[in-house]
Amino acid sequence: MLKALKYKGEHPAASVANLSYYNVYKLTVQYLTRDSCIYTINTKRLGEWLLARMPGVNMSFYIKRKEGIILTAIEIIDELGFQGLSTREIAKRQEIAEGTLYKHYRSKKEIILAVLDYYSMFDVDIKQTIEMNRFSAKDSITYFITRFAEYYESYPAMTSILQSYEVLKNEAGIAHRIIEIFELRSNLITYLIERGIKDGEIRPNVDSESLSDIILGTFRAITLKWRIRKYSFPLKERILTAQNYIMETC
Repeated sequence: MLKALKYKGEHPAASVANLSYYNVYKLTVQYLTRDSCIYTINTKRLGEWLLARMPGVNMSFYIKRKEGIILTAIEIIDELGFQGLSTREIAKRQEIAEGTLYKHYRSKKEIILAVLDYYSMFDVDIKQTIEMNRFSAKDSITYFITRFAEYYESYPAMTSILQSYEVLKNEAGIAHRIIEIFELRSNLITYLIERGIKDGEIRPNVDSESLSDIILGTFRAITLKWRIRKYSFPLKERILTAQNYIMETC
């Protein structure tokens, strides 16, 4: 899988001095599972760091187990909702003791935060790709919508997180992360609309925040319909059709 990745530069957190158990896991999983990336890890430094701190431990297994726990948590959330997520259910599906689960994550809250990181792992790349390629405002919005539609279409269970903002926004220790993800996406679309107005692509009388709400609200509504109808229609095609209608009116 590593051979298929496209690298450009080195991730600033990939030096030995900056590594921690958390970001070793986050960086490694993140970059092993992407189809493209802006940064990469210095794998030699990463290997040296792991060997120095965890001699004799099979880190590929350790990382695989951590990612497996995240994916199992997403599967449970998709099937049972957040109310059905428990460390006992995750351990049961992973076929491990609950005590073993706590070696990877200290609490259910930590697992949910890891799920949210997994859910949002493409956000920065999408923003950076838009900036690097200097797309027009409308093309940038279309790129944003397309990438997320493709992501959810290829991983339907992930849409359960998209539909759970309301549930999570009042959870202590978790609310800040879901709000951060929501605001990052909303602010990016709003900024692109304002840029489009400035460049003459979008009508000057358009309210940027209201149009952003329409774009993201439509995306979420179509995704919810897709889930309710058991994924019976092509998600990306339906979302882009609606997106084109919205863009044509402004």
